Amino acid sequence: MSDEMSDDDSGSETSQLSSETRQRITSARDSAYAKRALWTAAGQQLTQFGWVQLDSFIGPQLHSLRDQVATLYASTDAPFSLGRTGGGKDGSGRKYSNEAVRGDEIAVLDADDARVPDLEAVMRQADRLVVTMARSCIGLRRTLRRSKPILSCYPGNGTRYAKHLDNSGLNSRLLTLLIYLNDNWINS
Repeated sequence: MSDEMSDDDSGSETSQLSSETRQRITSARDSAYAKRALWTAAGQQLTQFGWVQLDSFIGPQLHSLRDQVATLYASTDAPFSLGRTGGGKDGSGRKYSNEAVRGDEIAVLDADDARVPDLEAVMRQADRLVVTMARSCIGLRRTLRRSKPILSCYPGNGTRYAKHLDNSGLNSRLLTLLIYLNDNWINS
């Protein structure tokens, strides 16, 4: 018996896959290619305009992540506190709470916090996004690390976060990623 593969055997493993399985593989490959192309284009837009909006970034995990955050927010030991602003150009200055400027409640978590199990996968996807965008956005190539995710809940009644700059000076922040978990969120 020979170890060599004949021309007739060259596709035998592939031909044993069902057409449904081949279609799923092709669809996944096409989907991954489309995502890379979209994220590369997002890097180009970030370079050109200084901002980018990606709809449906999370995908099917959106609802479960939102439910996990809502459950944590409603829990008796919720880690949320009124958001603060200030800090000055380098972030070391005085910080304060002022609901007229910022009315959200925030929780700073580790990405692998067991209370929000889907957060880790979303943060891994965010890391892949930054790596992909850095191919066309040279400024992102200086990204050394990311900070912990901050969950922010707006309890209603007109709460908001006034228009502001996230990096007005030397605090080394290159990119801010906002993910809206609201049902039917509309950019206004």
